[in-house]
Amino acid sequence: MASLGIIEIFKAAIERGASDIHIKAGDNVRARINGSLVPVPSRS
Repeated sequence: MASLGIIEIFKAAIERGASDIHIKAGDNVRARINGSLVPVPSRS
């Protein structure tokens, strides 16, 4: 599984209408979409 670069994370969050992004070491990147935290998809 390849990890996303910061630009790809921002693009994915913007495309999905995220209000904010949560990044924590050792955890999945998550974006707040419609009030819920959802994982930002990684490329396969």
